[in-house]
Amino acid sequence: MADMLDVTPRALRFYEDKGLIYPQRIKGQRVYSVRERARMDNILRGKRLGFTLDDIRAVLDIYDGKVTTREELLARKEGFEQLLKDLTVKRDDIDIVTENLTSLCARIEDYAADPARDAGTFMNADAYNAVLRRYMDDDLFDEPAAAAARI
Repeated sequence: MADMLDVTPRALRFYEDKGLIYPQRIKGQRVYSVRERARMDNILRGKRLGFTLDDIRAVLDIYDGKVTTREELLARKEGFEQLLKDLTVKRDDIDIVTENLTSLCARIEDYAADPARDAGTFMNADAYNAVLRRYMDDDLFDEPAAAAARI
């Protein structure tokens, strides 16, 4: 299981000790079911996205039927809604960074295709200015005196 998930056996034992997975024991060996594999996939995905073990446990407790009262379910739902908002912000950030890196890779590719270019001019002022224009109000760049007056 550790090899399949690209984790250490110690990591599996850690999640077992924390009560997040429950492998069977057969002749002293841990045996992981399809259910445990799916739980580990979700746990690891949550960790990659920055969820705490408490966040992960809050979700798994509901799936496991450990949370049954209306009040507790609604309280957890409120927490999940905040996590959803946080994920939306992360998704937007990932989209922006992905777009920026894709553009940068294309510029590097264009640069690398022309051996006559000087390495010192790759990151020139025009490229920097273009990125700034994307994220700031364009009239700040077009009218320096007017922009200075607004500040």
